[in-house]
Amino acid sequence: MAQEVLRSREASSTLTVRDLALISGFAGILVADGYVSSLARAVTRTTDTFFLIAALFTVLALMTRKHWTSTLLALVTGLIFLATPGAPFPPHITLSLIANGIVFDLALLAMLSRSTGPEPTRNQLAVAGSLGNMVMAITALAALTTTVGVNIPLNIWPAIILGDAFIGLIGVFFGYLVAKRLHVSRLRYNPLY
Repeated sequence: MAQEVLRSREASSTLTVRDLALISGFAGILVADGYVSSLARAVTRTTDTFFLIAALFTVLALMTRKHWTSTLLALVTGLIFLATPGAPFPPHITLSLIANGIVFDLALLAMLSRSTGPEPTRNQLAVAGSLGNMVMAITALAALTTTVGVNIPLNIWPAIILGDAFIGLIGVFFGYLVAKRLHVSRLRYNPLY
């Protein structure tokens, strides 16, 4: 019995081919959105990207139930942007994406460690997504200001940060609805995440 439990926890903590396929597919979606969003930046102000990142992190968290998958998705996507010729200042994109993934995963892990439920709740995901998007906005603003020299007045930063957190919240709710529609709540229980 004890060996079965250990084997199930071992298996549940390793990434499967399905998990890697989801991460790869979601990275492709984020790269395509990043390209389209950069063309329409004057209209969208990249809010579509903040929305999509939160939604995909949520779907990924519910579908895989593995630690650090959002961070891995952010890392893969960021590396693709770094390697893409003509991408608009890829270091700020990569840094802010990875910061978002780390904060999302850490916030979710912290809340799940105090939770009694087997899966993240919508509220836990909402907090993780909002915090992740806030940190992503802060990282992007700091990188753009310090390295590129984009002059964004500091008195506007709170509005941008809170606005991006709100967009992340909406993205989480959308991702949660999509994941529930796909019936991922009936997937096997993974006690690690």
